[in-house]
Amino acid sequence: MLTDLSYPLKSNTVPFWAVPLIAIVLPWVIFGGIYFKKKNVYDLHHGILGILYSVLITAVITDAIKNGVGRPRPDFYWRCFPDGKPNFDNVTGDVTCHGERTVIKEGYKSFPSGHSSGLTVASFCYLQFFPYPFDVDAVWPHAHFQQLAEPQNTGNANSHNMGWTETDHGAVVLRDTGPTLDSMESGRRL
Repeated sequence: MLTDLSYPLKSNTVPFWAVPLIAIVLPWVIFGGIYFKKKNVYDLHHGILGILYSVLITAVITDAIKNGVGRPRPDFYWRCFPDGKPNFDNVTGDVTCHGERTVIKEGYKSFPSGHSSGLTVASFCYLQFFPYPFDVDAVWPHAHFQQLAEPQNTGNANSHNMGWTETDHGAVVLRDTGPTLDSMESGRRL
């Protein structure tokens, strides 16, 4: 088993400080750019919620599984014996690690991969806020359609909401609706 765990210890490919920038800040910048182009506040709001939701859920689930499984990383030998000399207890035959404690502890966290879990949980979280990407309604988050389906009666005659109708081709056409706008479209005055 030591041959499977004897790969050399290398530094991280992506530095620790860059992970939040890549996982949170970069998507927020992209969402902001899309918002300024489309002016869709639902998209922006639910995109930000989806990223936060997926990052938090991924961190909790992945760390819990990694701590529970405790499978060694391929470089565990060099974490345990940084000088390259193994140390075994003569009586029990157990391995006695003499590396740095925090480095050894991280050496027990190889499964599941952070990438395979950031991907699985992110896909699940995406579907909590948005329809499937190939769906006809994929342009809008679920909450947008829920708001359109609920009648909003605020008692204000000048209030309006976004209404939608389907065309013959199944596409959704959005338009502002309300008593004032409807009367203006028909040429009447209130």
